[in-house]
Amino acid sequence: MMNLDQLKTFLAVAENGSLRAAGEKCHISQPAVTRQMKLLEETVRTKLFIHYGRGIRLTPAGLKLQKEAARIFQTVESAIQNVLTAAGAAEKQIHLGASHYAAVYKLPFSIGKFRKKNPETSLLFTYGTSEALIEQVEEGALTFSIGTLPGKSEKLVQVPLWQDSFFAILPQGHPYARKEAFTLEDLAETNLILPEKGTTTRALIDRVFKSNGIPLSPAMEVTYLETIKASVKMGVGTSILPQEMFSHSEPDRNFFIVKPIKGFSITRQLGLVYKKGRELFQHEKEFISLLKQGSISRQT
Repeated sequence: MMNLDQLKTFLAVAENGSLRAAGEKCHISQPAVTRQMKLLEETVRTKLFIHYGRGIRLTPAGLKLQKEAARIFQTVESAIQNVLTAAGAAEKQIHLGASHYAAVYKLPFSIGKFRKKNPETSLLFTYGTSEALIEQVEEGALTFSIGTLPGKSEKLVQVPLWQDSFFAILPQGHPYARKEAFTLEDLAETNLILPEKGTTTRALIDRVFKSNGIPLSPAMEVTYLETIKASVKMGVGTSILPQEMFSHSEPDRNFFIVKPIKGFSITRQLGLVYKKGRELFQHEKEFISLLKQGSISRQT
C-alpha cells in the first residue's frame, strides 16, 4: 500500500535525479530510499525510473506519478491549514445555548462582564427549551447550555448556578387574590397554565401535586415561561412560576398577585452543562468561573 512517506521520498528522487541526494534531503540512508522506491514500484506495478550512470530518469509513468504526488501533498497541506484555522476559531468562540428564561433573568449581567474582559472571544447564541439545548450539547453542536439542570446524567458535566423558588401567580382581580393562605388545592381549582409535559419544570410541578394526592388538570400547556406570564397578565388563568419573574423592578409587576404556596417549597436548579470528557479551553473555564461569581452576587 502506497503511503505519504514513500511519495515524499519519490518526489525527492524525482527532483534531485539521485537516490543518494534524495536520501540526504529526507534524512534517510540510500538503501532505505532504494527499498522505498522498490515497494512503490511494486504497488503501482510498473517501472518509475530508468537508471543511467549514477543518475536516474523518470519513465512516463513516473512523470505522471510526480504530478499526482505533488497534487496529493498540496491537498494534504490545505487540509492541515483548514484544521488549524478551525482549531484557532474554536479557541476564540463559545457556542452557547440558553433557555429563554435564563437569557432574560439570569445571564445579561454576566455576559456583559465576560464580553468586556474577553473582547476577542465570540459568543454565538442558540435559544430554546432547556431539554432541546441539552440534546445539542450531547451531540456536540453546543459548547455549553444554560437552563434547568436535567438531574443525573452520565453524558454531562453539570455546574449548578442558581436556584429558583416557585410561587402561585394570579392576575389582578382574581377571586382568590384576597386569600391570606394559598394552597395546592386552591391552585388545582383554578384555570392553571403550566409548562408542557416533557420539560423538567413540569415534571417538578407534577411530582409535588401527585405526592400530595391532588389531581392536576391544567387548562393550558405552554412551551415558554414568558408566554405563561403573558397569559396570566391577560387574565387567561393562573400559574406556578419562578418568583424572580415578578420582582418589584418589573414594569408590569402590578398586573399580578404573587403568593407563596402554604406548606410547600417548590424549587428547581438551574446551571450550565457541557459534554463529559470535553477538554475545556482557558477562555471557557473563565466563562464558567465568571458565571459562578455572578450567581453568588445575585444571591447575596
